[in-house]
Amino acid sequence: MTLRNRNSILRTVARATAGVMALAVSAGPTWAAPTVLRTGGSMPAQSSQGPSARSSTATVFSGIVGRTARSTSVRSEPAEPLGVMGKNLLLNGDLRAGSGDSPDHWRSEAWEQKPGMTSFQWLRSATGPGELRVVNRKPNDARWAQNLTLDPGWYYLSARIRAENVPSSAQGASLAILEGAISSLDLRGTTEWERRGFYLRVGPRGADVEVACRLGGFGSLNTGTVMCSDLRVVRVAAPPFGAGPRFDLDLVRRQYSTPPVGNVWTLVAAFAITLGLALLGWTMLGGSTLADVAAPTIPDSKSARR
Repeated sequence: MTLRNRNSILRTVARATAGVMALAVSAGPTWAAPTVLRTGGSMPAQSSQGPSARSSTATVFSGIVGRTARSTSVRSEPAEPLGVMGKNLLLNGDLRAGSGDSPDHWRSEAWEQKPGMTSFQWLRSATGPGELRVVNRKPNDARWAQNLTLDPGWYYLSARIRAENVPSSAQGASLAILEGAISSLDLRGTTEWERRGFYLRVGPRGADVEVACRLGGFGSLNTGTVMCSDLRVVRVAAPPFGAGPRFDLDLVRRQYSTPPVGNVWTLVAAFAITLGLALLGWTMLGGSTLADVAAPTIPDSKSARR
């Protein structure tokens, strides 16, 4: 067999193998990307100090149709929760308890830990709830956070939030869950105090979450100051009709995890076909047969003595 014929055979086998693998991958189930809904409701009037909250893009999850997330129309501002079923589940949500510069049950975190990047403050009040502050002197994703275990059901998470000198070029001041894009609509510029929140559905297994007063976000570092007070997580029967933002935690986690590619039978079939094509090419190129490999010839003792 000439060199040109061998090269032609090798190219044919390679193309066939690539086609089989592509078929195996495309045959498997995949998860749809999160649906992004642009909310177009009106926002609070701007303060005299600067721009108020932006008309934000909110990621809203309401359920699954087949394998695709379905979004629903929501108002920009969450309505007050109806059917409250319990007390505030956050520990020290009013920020009255603590010692030194640390409020009880809250911890400070930042993506960039270099000195001079971010500072954290806890301010007590003699007449009302305390206040958490995050000051990003350089672009950062920083927050005060608390771990929380939630049972199955709907929850309304909210806080009084104020922004100061927060640029509009990146994620601003918000109340958030540190997973996916779950957060209230953020505040940018310099604003007055506003209550911001969102609805969260927890699946039948319950969930551990991190609730955060946050400035910046994943891949969206920002500067400025965020102030949070009177933070609440309360259980509700269901969100009011048309209220939002709202998120399905199980769906968010599923969509932000690595999607499955292919399945067992398509991968097994692809492997078998690829192996057969490889053996065919090996045989056509003059390689040893399987019988030769499985049972190599062993010289007898007489031939060895000669």
